[in-house]
Amino acid sequence: MYPHIIYGIELWGSASKKLINTLNVMLRIAARSICKAKYHDKIIPLLKKCKMLQINELYELHISKFMHAYMNGDLASPLLKLFTFEMQRHMGMKHGSKITLAELIATLALQQKV
Repeated sequence: MYPHIIYGIELWGSASKKLINTLNVMLRIAARSICKAKYHDKIIPLLKKCKMLQINELYELHISKFMHAYMNGDLASPLLKLFTFEMQRHMGMKHGSKITLAELIATLALQQKV
């Protein structure tokens, strides 16, 4: 079940609250079934017992992992080219200048060599 839920969550995880709520309801039903709990049992302890996260928590986790990979240059190269990193003045660029991740890594590497 878990692989089906997280597939593409970075894209659909920001869907409307109504759609996310529907998925959370299905997740709660699954957690109650796994734990053989009753309908009125509190869901948070059941999710912890099953080591499961709610949809919004899964979304935040996977976006964090994605951004970590992006900032470290660990994404596939086609994905690196899709995004730009907005630099601030402290990097010696005009305010609001945009730079690709590859350019950022090269700039930081040059600054570290100096």
